[in-house]
Amino acid sequence: MLKSCFNCASEISSKDHICPNCYAVQRKIFTRDDLFDILEKEFPTKPTDKERFVSTKIRIKPKGYRRWLTFGIFTLGIAYYYYLLMVFKNLSDHWYYPHGKYENSTKIDMLVVTLILVFTNFLGIPFIQYVKYEKLRRHLQNDPQASEYKIPVAGKTVFWIYSLFNVLFMGTVSMLFFGISSIVAGKYFEFETIMITIVFFVIAGTIFALAMFLAIQLSLFERNWQKQFNQHINWHYKSIRRSKKQRSRRKS
Repeated sequence: MLKSCFNCASEISSKDHICPNCYAVQRKIFTRDDLFDILEKEFPTKPTDKERFVSTKIRIKPKGYRRWLTFGIFTLGIAYYYYLLMVFKNLSDHWYYPHGKYENSTKIDMLVVTLILVFTNFLGIPFIQYVKYEKLRRHLQNDPQASEYKIPVAGKTVFWIYSLFNVLFMGTVSMLFFGISSIVAGKYFEFETIMITIVFFVIAGTIFALAMFLAIQLSLFERNWQKQFNQHINWHYKSIRRSKKQRSRRKS
């Protein structure tokens, strides 16, 4: 069906939204929104969704938390920090496994995590632990096998317990410092410091006991987190093997 261009009066198709002769927009036929929709289809400006890289060849080895906790104690925390970095690397690599669009990402910026551990030491652990727990927790909640997992505790719970543990740890060190200082002061000044020393050491012992209670609770949280992550990774491997078997059967 033909029609006349309102601008140059030349005959054009009724489907033309722009006159091929004078390039005038046929505003009497197409509304502004219609025109933008047509132009978007022919000349798209919105970025298309980039397909996420997916690989089943990335091998994630399940880890035993108790062994790394023991190494961490004997190395004054150094091995434990290394363990945390490996866990974050595995958590990030895990996202390259096949996942549904409804599942929350577990991708992590390893550079940021490494810088926090290097420059803030134990003071930054509550923040990165919050990220670790929340990443896995939200991912498992939207997982098809969610009913089979014991979902880790909320990240904010772990954050506050780790923060309180840091405060108690620093309080223990401070009380020990003041207790030792009172002993040294008693040798140079003519006043009795035994009672003051005892008070400082008693307070240090009490704070240390509370810190150890929190440390045990955090260890239980960590063990459960690692257990659920290992279980989830094993499920991925089983799923990959099932997919390979199905493909081989189809080919045969």
